[in-house]
Amino acid sequence: MKRLLLILIAFAAIGFGYSLQAQVVARVEISRDIDTDQGRITPMGDLGVLRYSFLKKKEKGKNVYKVMHFDTNLKLVNSDSVVVERNMSLDDTISHKGVYYSILRDNRDNFTVVGYNPATHRVTTVNGKFRKKASMRNLVMDDSHIVFSSTEKKLDRLGVINLSTGECHYTDMHFKGVRDQNIFILDNVIIDGKIHALVRFGTDVVLMRLDFDGNFVGQPAILTANLTDHHILTASLSKAGGHYFVTGTYTDKERGDATSIAQGIYFGQFNGEAFTFIKFYNFFDLKNFTQYMSEKGQEKIERNKEKAEKKGKTFSQEYSIVSHEIVEQGGNYYYIGEAYHPVYSMGSGGFIYLSRVIAGYKYTHGFIIKFDREGNVLWDNCFPISHKHLPAYVRRFIHARFSDNQVNALYAFEDKLVSKTFDANSGEVVKDRNEEALKTDSDDEKVKDNNNVDVEYWYGNHFLIFGDQLVKKESTKERRKVYYINKFTVNN
Repeated sequence: MKRLLLILIAFAAIGFGYSLQAQVVARVEISRDIDTDQGRITPMGDLGVLRYSFLKKKEKGKNVYKVMHFDTNLKLVNSDSVVVERNMSLDDTISHKGVYYSILRDNRDNFTVVGYNPATHRVTTVNGKFRKKASMRNLVMDDSHIVFSSTEKKLDRLGVINLSTGECHYTDMHFKGVRDQNIFILDNVIIDGKIHALVRFGTDVVLMRLDFDGNFVGQPAILTANLTDHHILTASLSKAGGHYFVTGTYTDKERGDATSIAQGIYFGQFNGEAFTFIKFYNFFDLKNFTQYMSEKGQEKIERNKEKAEKKGKTFSQEYSIVSHEIVEQGGNYYYIGEAYHPVYSMGSGGFIYLSRVIAGYKYTHGFIIKFDREGNVLWDNCFPISHKHLPAYVRRFIHARFSDNQVNALYAFEDKLVSKTFDANSGEVVKDRNEEALKTDSDDEKVKDNNNVDVEYWYGNHFLIFGDQLVKKESTKERRKVYYINKFTVNN
């Protein structure tokens, strides 16, 4: 992440009994005099890696957007650039069938979709109009469309961009008797050629299906029709192993809306119209959810649980959680979540008063849960997250791959990679390791400062680590400021 990235990655090549060693095997640097910032990195597996950035130098007053393609040795394969509207910035990236797209937006309703095909090195652009004050989230796509959720002036709508024409149209979400501000699109995906949107209105959640012209298909299904004690806060819809699943967080509070904070997670399977089962788990029903805490913190939680039980109540504590899609592996299912909370500071509101503003988000820990086919918890475990810099916004940072034998959790902390390896059958931690990964590939150089460190899983046993550095060459005392990408390999 820009100040923190937690990655989950499993690969069978790393065995339980080996002593692991890691090293920087390739590196590329880009001068900070050329680009406006460190850019955005997109791994492409064994096809290499893409780097997106804006040049400091303008062309006739317009921005220049650059796409750089490096191979697996971080050697430059291709570099191309396009001229885009002034004040455009990179909003998001997405890929589909081997073509990689970036969505650029400005403050004058313009957007540009830049596509890059690593097989042909061809760059394409599509221009269109998108309301500048509207958000863009939950991006998914098929061969011809990008689908997303959007909020503008408390109105939620589903957007579709036609990649052939640049036309963008919307479908507004309205429910009779429900105020627009109480309607929110939780998730949208493309399944079997149709758009599926999970929409919360009030305390209910409904599944809507649409075609790519924004027309509703069939009847909506109210998934929460038979739920009385729990209220769904967040939801992620996925299809795995031929089944539809919804996962996310819930609260027991009567006001279960966007202002609530989660008390637990749920795991549900549905047949397209209704849940075939849904099971709810309080965070403190999980065996290892509090393992990130100090011993005193864990003891305090246990005392509070005992007090609540004596009164016939269930102890709960609220968390904000980033949920991920269900992953099917070996006939079982994995859920991954990351817990965080906002950190506030006092900001100036003028000459008269100070206001409390969010300074960033602190992540406390990630957790993983393994379910069987009926939604029963087979095991759970967690891993504390330590980080020096606070992310400026909430997003998913976890990337996951699983084998039948193990799962490895890895994240960047200052100049180290920290990881835990879990046994996939028992959930027990079988290995901890700590590796220096943010150095250069020269023994004569020393990194004096590291900022905006990001980590991405790449392919095999290789990772990408990138950010900006101040590097000192020891023999000459020369210093340079660079944006860098390191290829970091973990060997047995």
